[in-house]
Amino acid sequence: MRKNVPAIVLLLTILIQPLRAQNASKVFVIKQGQSIEMTLEGESDFSFFDQLHVVENGKKTSYDPSQIDGFRFENGRYFLSKKVRGTEERYFFQIPFEGEKSLGVFRSGYYLILGDEAIILSVESREHTNMVSREQKRKTYLGVLHYAMDDCNPEITEMINDVNLSYPSLEKLFIAYHSCKNLPYQVHAETIPFFKLGVSASVGLGILNQRMSSLVFENQSGVPTFEILADLIFQKFSPRTKVQLGVSSLSFEDAWSVEDVNFNPGDERLWYQEEFKLNIIKLPAIINYNFLHKETQSLYGGVGLTYSLVKKESISEVSQWEYYSPYSTDQIITRPRDPVLLDPSNTFGFILKAGYKKKFNSIWAFAEVQFDNFSNLGYAVLNSSNPSKYSMSMNSFKIGLGF
Repeated sequence: MRKNVPAIVLLLTILIQPLRAQNASKVFVIKQGQSIEMTLEGESDFSFFDQLHVVENGKKTSYDPSQIDGFRFENGRYFLSKKVRGTEERYFFQIPFEGEKSLGVFRSGYYLILGDEAIILSVESREHTNMVSREQKRKTYLGVLHYAMDDCNPEITEMINDVNLSYPSLEKLFIAYHSCKNLPYQVHAETIPFFKLGVSASVGLGILNQRMSSLVFENQSGVPTFEILADLIFQKFSPRTKVQLGVSSLSFEDAWSVEDVNFNPGDERLWYQEEFKLNIIKLPAIINYNFLHKETQSLYGGVGLTYSLVKKESISEVSQWEYYSPYSTDQIITRPRDPVLLDPSNTFGFILKAGYKKKFNSIWAFAEVQFDNFSNLGYAVLNSSNPSKYSMSMNSFKIGLGF
C-alpha cells in the first residue's frame, strides 16, 4: 500500500487541476430582505455551510450566519440563518419546507423552525434501571411537534404520533398541517429527489499479499476482480455522499508450504505443501464522499466494510516426514503424515478507496484504486497448540461505468 502512495498523490494532483478550473455558479444572497445575485466561490453541493464564500463586485467576500438572512442556489436549494433555541448560536439551515411552521436541516439533523428559532427534533437515549440496567430511546421530537401542531384536528394528532425522523415522513406531516389550517407554504427544491438510485460495474486487477505464520505463499499479481454495485445518492440534503451496496468476486490459484529452511544431510523435518484455488464473493457496503465535484467530473474517496464468502478447492497436497540421508547423495527418505490443509472461513474486512470519474452524456466513466483487508480467512493446523492463521490484503486498480 505504501509503495503506491506517491503515484496516487501524483495522479490526484493532476486530476484536481481541471476540477478547480471549471466555471463558478450563481447564488442569490438575501440581505435585509433583498435578494442579490452574486458569484459563488466554490461548490454549491455541500450538505451544510459554516460560511458562504462569494465574489461581490469583483472582490472575494465571506458571510457567516450573523451577517446575512440566507441564500438560494440556482437549483432551488434554500438556506436561512436561524438561532438554535436556548443558545446564541446561529447557523445556515437548509429549508426544504417553508411556512408558518418550517422544517430545517443542519448536519443531518432535523429542526422545527418557528420564527427566528430552530428547535431540534431528536431521539434521546436514557439509562433506565429496573432491576436490570438497559438503554431506552425517548422520542422527544414528538413532544415538540405536538406542542407546535396540536391546534388543528385529530387526524394531524394521529399523524404526529406516527411520524418518524425522515424527510418524506416530516414533509407529509408539514403539508397536511398547513393544508388543515389553510396556511400558505412552499416546498423548496421540489424537483430534487430525496435520494437517487444508480448502478455501477467495474473490472480490475489486484495484487495480493497473503499471510500465514511460518508459511510462505507464491507471489500473486494480476488477479482479476469483478464488481457490480447499487448506488444510493442522498441528492436533496447531502449530494456529495453516496452509499454503495453490491457484490464483488475474485478467484485465483496459489500454493503454500512450510518455510524452506536449510535442509542438510542428517537433518529431518516435517514438510507440508498445498496447491489450491480460492473463490471469494465479497458483499461490500461503502460510503463515498466527493471531495471535489463539478457537473461533469468528480474526485472522491470511500471507506466501507465487506463480508466475504470463501470457498477453497484443493488441487494437490504433500504432507510427509522427511529424512536427508547422510550416506547417499541426494537421497531423502519420506514417510506420509496426516494431511494438513488450509481450512478457509467466511470473514469481515474493510475497504479504503479513491477514485476519479468523468461524465460522458448520461454515463459516468471512473477509475479507482482500492485497498481490501481480509483479517481472518481461515487457518492451517501444523501444530495443534498453535494453528497458523490465514489473512490477506489486496491492492487493486479498477475501471468501470456508472449509470
